[in-house]
Amino acid sequence: GKRRIADTVRLVIGWQGAALADLDPDEARFDLQVVPDGEVTTVRTRRLLDRADRWQTEFDLRVTRDDPVELRGTLKVDDRPIAETWLYQYHRRLFRDVMP
Repeated sequence: GKRRIADTVRLVIGWQGAALADLDPDEARFDLQVVPDGEVTTVRTRRLLDRADRWQTEFDLRVTRDDPVELRGTLKVDDRPIAETWLYQYHRRLFRDVMP
């Protein structure tokens, strides 16, 4: 496998719903807000092979401070939300304790 970039984690979100089955993941956009700050790269949304109504969004998050970081993401097609809003609080210190 690849070596992990310092202070960076890959987060993966699973989406499921009947509305996803008729949509093209290539037309989807994952809008993500990171507060107070963090660098987001390598955002990718794709349909899972086993079922048309299941998608996955993954991205890399780089945070260089120990304060909690709030994340809020919305999966959209044509600027319309197509799934629930995803909320997460990232604690860099906790990840550092379990990830070498």
